Amino acid sequence: MPSRQSEICVRWTRVLAAALLLCEPVRGSCPCLSASATRALLSEHYVDDDGDLKYERYTYPIDYGADSCKTHDTALPPYCAKSGGDARSNRPEWCSDVWCWVDPDVCDSAVVTRSAYFPKSDLYFSYQACGAANTFSNWFHDAGNASSTRTIEDVVELVENYVFSIRDHIESELTAIADDGSCSMNSCDCDEDTCKTRKGWGDEPVDLSATMFKTDADENKTKLSECMASVASSVFNRVAGLEYADATRPGFLYAGFQSDGAYAQWPRMDWCDSFDPQTDA
Repeated sequence: MPSRQSEICVRWTRVLAAALLLCEPVRGSCPCLSASATRALLSEHYVDDDGDLKYERYTYPIDYGADSCKTHDTALPPYCAKSGGDARSNRPEWCSDVWCWVDPDVCDSAVVTRSAYFPKSDLYFSYQACGAANTFSNWFHDAGNASSTRTIEDVVELVENYVFSIRDHIESELTAIADDGSCSMNSCDCDEDTCKTRKGWGDEPVDLSATMFKTDADENKTKLSECMASVASSVFNRVAGLEYADATRPGFLYAGFQSDGAYAQWPRMDWCDSFDPQTDA
């Protein structure tokens, strides 16, 4: 039986309805970064002595996400495949979608998201830049079928697979993340360079490329929650990057941790003083 500490409550606002919006491919206006450019950003913290890329305890190819639009995640653990390369059941939608690392400064028309896998690298990725459509578009618009046979059960399965990917990774890695003090999360203080007021979001500055973490518990008690939140946030960033297509439509992905009241959320907002998830949610 998994430990109660591994339980994570994930509540999906509007069952992703605000995020599953029609998106148009961007392609050429947002080119993929080269492997040499991404290696320069990754080498200080994430490249080992053998020249391989390290994500947690997993080894990734050094050109992961670089050079061209590919299904870079399809055969990689922990979310899309097992350590031996066999595909996971209930794997999330992004495992089969194309994407690459991009320069956010030249991708004004594409949705870009900061890497949660390599947070110290300042890398951003994009599905739209590679022409990947979100789930709504794939199911209905691209098929040109107004009488699509897709049902609410299909939407439920899609959302459940995203949640299961968080749960499965936390449960499989619980001992490691509990003992490893290297987990880190963005606080709820907003960076003025990336947090901006946006049409549709009111007066609250928001950073659509990142997640946030809030807690009032003591440091030792929060350690496990912060590590679990880092897992949840890596999934949140992927879901937002793939499914969120209209920056004027508010939508949230968030997780609460019962043991200490900690809270993780996409997008990042300056809620340190104004919001208490235990009483205001």
